Amino acid sequence: MEKSTHTIRPCRLMLRGLALWQPINASLLMRMYNRFGYVMLILLVTAIIYFYNIENDNKFYWKKSVNGVIFSATFAVAFFCTKWYYRKGNYSKMLEIELGPERVHCAKLVKRYNLFALLLWVVCAGQLLWNYFYELQSFHGWYWVVYVYLAVIGNGWRICWLILYAYICHVHWRLIQSIHEKFRRYRNEPIEAEQIEDLMQRFNVLKKKLNKSERALHGIISLSVAIHVVDMTVYSFAFFSGAFHSRYHENVRITIYLLEILMQHILCLFIKLIPAAIVNSSLRKLVILVGDMCSPLRGEIRDQMMLYQQHIHITEQDMGYRILGVKITARLTGYLLTTLVSVLIAIVHVDQSKQY
Repeated sequence: MEKSTHTIRPCRLMLRGLALWQPINASLLMRMYNRFGYVMLILLVTAIIYFYNIENDNKFYWKKSVNGVIFSATFAVAFFCTKWYYRKGNYSKMLEIELGPERVHCAKLVKRYNLFALLLWVVCAGQLLWNYFYELQSFHGWYWVVYVYLAVIGNGWRICWLILYAYICHVHWRLIQSIHEKFRRYRNEPIEAEQIEDLMQRFNVLKKKLNKSERALHGIISLSVAIHVVDMTVYSFAFFSGAFHSRYHENVRITIYLLEILMQHILCLFIKLIPAAIVNSSLRKLVILVGDMCSPLRGEIRDQMMLYQQHIHITEQDMGYRILGVKITARLTGYLLTTLVSVLIAIVHVDQSKQY
């Protein structure tokens, strides 16, 4: 299990407090608490399904039940993805750049990510509590204790996973930018064969890091995106069929629905797609810059430079659109969002038909 204490990581305290990661020098109590995380997950999933199933009349609602299962899956995926990545994803080796001169900069960067994670945690947990505030008013006090627990813990797991993924993308982006800056220095001056060889070596190291991250992340990122889109579809179906907040005024219901979709789904999809897209864009800019350096307008072109341009162009076509699962994730998201829109249109059409 990846437990290095030397590697800088975002959300270090959150990861330990939420039983997602333990350092190598952890005490016996901390190790037992880390294993207790699985019990926390079972309690959270059970509480969500229970709250979605039972109302004051103690009847079973299948629409809420299905929505509860899918909604709890979004938290479970974040929990297992974080634990799996620290166990199998070679986090420390992937971030070897931090052990060099970039360590000071990464430490400052992590502080910003920690602040952003704390802000997201407070906002998302608060939104989830406010969403069902009136629904739970008629229940006993211990219901609120359980619901606060699942809102805080569940959103904490999800925020940790999102911030970890965004930080990994950011480190890859810095690696690409370092090569980009090297090329910019040589843009208006002669470049020697040794320098071209050094750039080739740097790019191959970058390629290996990207491929490792792509193998470790693209499957679970695509899975988490699919879970979010499916949850959006199921929740929308249950909401528009009157399973949630039916006692509220129509404007209040729509506001609750939009906040739920925005804070619990759209925001997560945005963080999962945009960082990978930025990494992909940086790779494209690097290819364009190398191609510009091989332009006949620059005069004499070294054979090594032309070979490097061909190498980087062919390689980027293979890995650029796969980087961190951006291609499969974008396609999957497009297909599922199209399905979601179709379902919503069908639901609205059925509701209008019933009115007439």
